[in-house]
Amino acid sequence: MKAQVETVTPQRAREFLSTMIHNRALNYQKTIDYTIAISEGKWSLNGVTVKFDGAGHMFDGQHRMQACILANKSFETLVALGVDDPDAAATVDTGIVRSPGHVFQFAGIANANSIAGAARLVYYYENKMLAVPNPRFRMPEKFRALLEKHKGISHLVKFQPPNKTELLAFAQERIEQLQAALSGAIRSHATRVLTPSIATACYAIFAAKGPRDVQAFFDDLGTGAELNNTDPVLVLREKMLYRNASHARLSTMAIMLLTFKAWNKRRSNEHSKILKIAEGEEFPKVL
Repeated sequence: MKAQVETVTPQRAREFLSTMIHNRALNYQKTIDYTIAISEGKWSLNGVTVKFDGAGHMFDGQHRMQACILANKSFETLVALGVDDPDAAATVDTGIVRSPGHVFQFAGIANANSIAGAARLVYYYENKMLAVPNPRFRMPEKFRALLEKHKGISHLVKFQPPNKTELLAFAQERIEQLQAALSGAIRSHATRVLTPSIATACYAIFAAKGPRDVQAFFDDLGTGAELNNTDPVLVLREKMLYRNASHARLSTMAIMLLTFKAWNKRRSNEHSKILKIAEGEEFPKVL
């Protein structure tokens, strides 16, 4: 067996793909992730190999090769040749996938999992990607044109969230605000009602609009003490506690929307015993 760094051109990628005999079905979303990384020059030469057996058949690397063709741009990768172990293909990609939380932890960020989850939600908010029941992400126009050339791909790609490196960079630009938001949410005990990531994201978003009101909102959400039964914060608290206890939990996006509505109602001094999501409702602007 030997390994070497090779610059793979789109033509070379086609040649590699032609050697394949058996491989799993193509994951279109993964292909698009790789396509964007290669197109933007963000592909990392990280030591992961494209693998060929002793007969010259590629058995690991099809998504990278398809992405190279789709991007119509060369990229560098490590190529392993002569992998003769007949069980090698069965052992590829069987490790634990590194989550955004792992990446944040490696970068030395405290409370990595909570901050990573919150950063993703704040990213979605700032890029107008929030929607219920599922995020309505937008594919960048320059990549949509590429996808349209490949029949059967474009309609399957619903969104393009930030990759782990992009999410880390986004969080690092706001790390003080995110850590302060997490501290405020924990101090208020609101993390007993909302998950730490959702509470932190909402705290950070609300703090940018109402820095004097945000801690009181989360303190009330965390304790529910001495609140009128028409206070939207109490309505939100009781709805979340009931859902958590009954295991009839709402999606992250639904919880975000309800929390936004409770915040806006509190800021507008609007009282009601009802807090619900209408069919097709858009995410409101935070007041």
